[in-house]
Amino acid sequence: MADANKKRPAEVFTGLFFALVDKLDRKLKRNLGEGVYLIDSTLIKLNELSPWARFSTDLLGVKAHIVYDAKAARPTFFSIMPARTNDITAAWDMVPRLDRGIDPGATYVFDLGYYHYRYWAALDEAGCRFVARLTSNTPLRIIRERKVPKGTNVLSDRIGFLPERHAGNRHNPMDQAVREVRVLLDTGKEIRVVTNYLDAPASEIAALYKSRWTIELFSVG
Repeated sequence: MADANKKRPAEVFTGLFFALVDKLDRKLKRNLGEGVYLIDSTLIKLNELSPWARFSTDLLGVKAHIVYDAKAARPTFFSIMPARTNDITAAWDMVPRLDRGIDPGATYVFDLGYYHYRYWAALDEAGCRFVARLTSNTPLRIIRERKVPKGTNVLSDRIGFLPERHAGNRHNPMDQAVREVRVLLDTGKEIRVVTNYLDAPASEIAALYKSRWTIELFSVG
């Protein structure tokens, strides 16, 4: 076995795994796909001994881009890139890893650094859910209002469509219906949370976005 593990390519084992998963009963498949992954980046400052990492006149550093498993409380993937690298550019390296067996049904939670319609569309097409932020000025064509639960911090719950065009008047690939949940934070600030998860209670969507603070604390620590 040790000899086989050493000499055989990893694709043999990943292929076997997904072949076995395909034979699992529906309930177990669903449980495997219910992971919640948080995506974020954190800046690591460097000194003058690293001139290659210069980001601005007075700042040198790199960014650690992290995918964090909220249920297992541990990172599952990270990459180190120059600080000048845009978060969404790094995100394509992390998920969706469409050619490497991304888990349909998994949920990815991220902030405005990953505001990118094509990225959202890729996750949606891969069978994943995403929970993100909408900017305050993003228009949404509303097609349905949902009842808001009493006694929660949810202000509204609406289903609609994002703009058909975005930057440079290009077609928006995220043309499926999305859901906007307006949430009042403990600080008194109001935010717009967007998701392709249309069936869950609004309070669950709000809680998923709130869980993003776990990766913030991990990054700071």
